[in-house]
Parts: sequence; C-alpha cells; structure tokens
Amino acid sequence: MEHEYEHVLLAAYWSGYLNNDPDNTFPAPPRTISNGGQAESDAVLFYKGLEKSVIRILESGAIPVLVEQIPEFNYPVKACVYDKIMTHTSPLACSVPKDINSSKHKAYLLAFDKLQEHYPKVLRVNINDLLCTDHTCSPFINGNFVYYNSSHLNFSGAKEIAIKLREKNPNAKVSVW
Repeated sequence: MEHEYEHVLLAAYWSGYLNNDPDNTFPAPPRTISNGGQAESDAVLFYKGLEKSVIRILESGAIPVLVEQIPEFNYPVKACVYDKIMTHTSPLACSVPKDINSSKHKAYLLAFDKLQEHYPKVLRVNINDLLCTDHTCSPFINGNFVYYNSSHLNFSGAKEIAIKLREKNPNAKVSVW
C-alpha cells in the first residue's frame, strides 16, 4: 500500500551531531558524525546528510519540515517535579539561560538556514518560543512539567506543544487526541 504525505517532519537532537559545546555545559553527546578519518568537518557531513533527506522528501512530493531542537537542560530535569510539588511553584532553579541554548544550537541552525536558502519549499518549526521567555527556558508550560528527561518532551509536553502550534496555525492539519 502506497502512502502520500503532504509534510514530513524531521526532528532530532540536532546539536548532538555537531558536538558544539566548547564549554562542556552539557553532557557529551553519545557520538558525533565524524569518525576522525574523514577530511570533511562534522558540520559539512551533517549538512550533506540532512540535504540528502530533504532531497528524497522533495522528490517524493512531500514538503520537509525541520523542527528546531527544544531547549536542553544541563541538570537532572526530573528533579524539578519534586521541587514543584514541594514548593507549589515552577522553580526558578529549573530554568536555564536562553543564551546557553542559543549558543549550542547555532551550528545546526546555520545548516537549516542554508537548506532553506537552497530548497525554498523547506519549512521550519521553532517551538522554543513556547518554552522560553526573552532570557530563560523552563521545563514547564502553564505550570505543567513537560519534559521526559533533559532533552526530550514527555507525552503531555508533546501534547501541550501540539495544542499551542495548532493555536498559532489554525489551518494546519494535525491529529486530534
């Protein structure tokens, strides 16, 4: 049975592929793209791999949607649930400066920019404005804890994000739970 999809969402722990954390603010990624034997940098290999995916999606007739990475937390974010229960608040200690994530995400965002420049049909979704203010990012939305661990949303977090995205884009075709 053949399926036709209008959009294909590409979401990942993008910054983990580029090992772009010179200050070691975050735990080291499990691997980077390069094995050290290639002449090309991780950034070039990352772009080429992502470009291959984008081309295949476009050739299939679908539109690729690049989902920007959610804010990361450099501490055991689940501890925030305990703090929230004990203090009945969204603890400030559970927030991280927005600048930290902006710096860590810079390399993959450059690749996204380049892809959109070369392939104008490519769309992009940024959910960071739903999790961050001008200066901080929090693992809470409307007082609800939305992370599974330091770099993944839990089910209720994914649902909160989907609801907020639908509010921002009422004509978007999205599943209803």
